[in-house]
This record gives sequence, structure tokens and C-alpha cells, in this order.
Amino acid sequence: MLKTPISQPLFKGGPENSYPWPWLIIKWNEGYNPEHEKENEHELLAKDIADFLNELHGVKLANGPSSRRGIPLKELDRETRKAIDQLQGEIDGQNITRLWDQLSNAPSWNKKPVWIHGDFLPGNILLQNNRLSAVIDFSDVGIGDPACDLVIAWSLLKPHSRKIFKENLENIDDSTWERGRGWALSIALIMLPYYKHSNPILASLAKRMLENVLGDL
Repeated sequence: MLKTPISQPLFKGGPENSYPWPWLIIKWNEGYNPEHEKENEHELLAKDIADFLNELHGVKLANGPSSRRGIPLKELDRETRKAIDQLQGEIDGQNITRLWDQLSNAPSWNKKPVWIHGDFLPGNILLQNNRLSAVIDFSDVGIGDPACDLVIAWSLLKPHSRKIFKENLENIDDSTWERGRGWALSIALIMLPYYKHSNPILASLAKRMLENVLGDL
């Protein structure tokens, strides 16, 4: 049982001519999306989100669907390298490729798959008084390697709070942390060329993630 409120479906609709996809009506959760940390204002939040992930990754529910992001990091290799090529002249491609080689070759998850959120970014958590109040958007939920859920460390937190987050995680070894950093690097690289002309908010998030991952060198 999760202590933190999450997206609660109330009604499921099917595809129609006017909207050819499945859709849901979800119970409203109060709160606001966090801004990227400026000082150390997310110290308590860092522990909150670690506690949430510990609970989620510890859920005992058999035969769950596989999450599209619960896969081995190495499977992102082709798409990540394509993004690096697309960003030539905007990034230090040589050093980033070297870092990607290092992170994508971190030892794989060798335990049973766990339940993961799959898209654990700042836009999918809600705060009240700078504390975690809800987690939303479970469209990528499923089972797999928990490393992808660690991207919040580089998309939201500065180094001090990132350390608090890491120290409060359970069952996340150094290799999983490195794969999480690899996921943050890959997602940032893929997002940047995709959104740089269409969505300045997500493009800015991608740049910040990239800066944070590189800053951890």
C-alpha cells in the first residue's frame, strides 16, 4: 500500500472517431509541480521521493506488465547515439559519447523486476508546502529495472539534495545508480532535438538534466 496519493482512475473511455485512443478520467490531486532546485530547498522533498520509490519498488504484486522503460539501458544505445549526432555543434559529442559508453555498460539489473513508475520526472509529481503530496501520470507503470525512476535525481535536485535522495533509497546499489544516471543522460539527449523547436519547457528540462549529469563527473 502506497502512503502517497497517486492517480486514481474513475472512468475508462474507449477510442471513438473524434478521439481514436483510450482515455481516463482521474481523481484530482491537489498540489503543484516543483521548480528545479535553486539552493537546498528540496532536502525534505528528496527524502519524500526516495520513500515513495522505496514503497513502489517494494510492492508485491505478481504478473505485472512490463514497463517500456524497465528495459536494459543498453537497448537505448541506437536512439541515444542518433541524438548525439543530431546535436553536433551544440554539445561536446566526444565527451558525452564517452560518458554514455561508460554508463550504458554498467552491470545490468540481476534481481527480480520491481514495480516502477516509468516516467518519474518533475512534471509528474505534485507538492504542497515543498513536500511531496501526490504522484501522477502512471501511463508507463509496470515492472522492470528500477533505474529509470532515478532520473528525478538529475531532473530536479541539486548535488546536496541528490545525495540525500540517494542515501535514503533502499535496494539501489551503485550500478543501479549509474544506470539511473545513464537513463537521465539518454532521456535528456533524446528530448533535446525533439522538443527544442516545439516545447521550450521540456527543452529547458533536457538541458538542465544534461548539465546535472555532466556535473556529476
